[in-house]
Amino acid sequence: MSDKGLAVERAFEGRALRAYKDSVGVWTIGYGNTNFDTCAVAYLGKKIAAGVTITEEQAEFLLVQTMRQNYMPAVTKVLGEGASQQQADGAGSFHYNTGAISRASWPKLLKAGAAGSAIKASINTWNKAGGKVLAGLVR
Repeated sequence: MSDKGLAVERAFEGRALRAYKDSVGVWTIGYGNTNFDTCAVAYLGKKIAAGVTITEEQAEFLLVQTMRQNYMPAVTKVLGEGASQQQADGAGSFHYNTGAISRASWPKLLKAGAAGSAIKASINTWNKAGGKVLAGLVR
């Protein structure tokens, strides 16, 4: 993910230096790191849970490393090397928030040259967590 993509992710996620439960009850810290982020758990040496705190520097490290190790390799595999940086950044954000880059239909539409409206409609089907539409996923 590019520096610009990381900046957008920071702005969308916000930074929490103390673990909290997100809107669907998932323990979260930093810029949206959860226990699904294996490199975050490994780095912290424990699960993200009540009472866990990190520094600003650790939050930054976790975001960059998690994107690099857990999310962008899958994005590159699904989109291929022909994707633009903007497409890769957007796909990285999608995958970071849904974990679904390999299950979503929109990457296939993108690679096939489908109209932007079809791609947007496909992405918009991933706007729920815990059965509820979440503003952050809509954004």
